[in-house]
Amino acid sequence: GEGFRAGDVISMDLSGLTSDDAKRMIDFASGLTFGLQGTIERIGGKVFLLTPKGVEVAASVRSSLIS
Repeated sequence: GEGFRAGDVISMDLSGLTSDDAKRMIDFASGLTFGLQGTIERIGGKVFLLTPKGVEVAASVRSSLIS
């Protein structure tokens, strides 16, 4: 949460987590992004991107995160 609050883009790969733990992480990340007016989106499989308000991530960067 600290990095996101500081304006960092966060990539979360939840593929190594159990379904319950992954759900908890998504719930936390959703609350964090909502509270700080950012966005959360699935960019592939179980990989999610948390983007602070006013920040855009280039398509080339997005694709490198899921490969």
